[in-house]
Amino acid sequence: MHEAQKELLLKKKLEIETQMDRLSQGTDFGDDVDDLEEETDETEELVNREGVRAAFTEELVTIQNALQRIDQGTYGVCTKCDGVIDQEVLAAEPASSLCRQCKHSL
Repeated sequence: MHEAQKELLLKKKLEIETQMDRLSQGTDFGDDVDDLEEETDETEELVNREGVRAAFTEELVTIQNALQRIDQGTYGVCTKCDGVIDQEVLAAEPASSLCRQCKHSL
């Protein structure tokens, strides 16, 4: 019934996993540890990567939860109030677990 949404979610999941693989490859800054500016750049890059990685991880969990709801037959049902999630909401955000009303009450 929700094959189109499942396909979109699987595609998005693959895209995120690919981006996370690229992040884990890192950047080679060389081994000049005498330059404080270079050390600062390296530290900033590592902090930025961790922030992006955390956001990707959170999005992956959301997608995996949506895929699980599809498999269980509860996709499209709000996890907060058990109401129906509008098709407009699911079209805009296929991994959504909340109906419009519950999203606005956050």
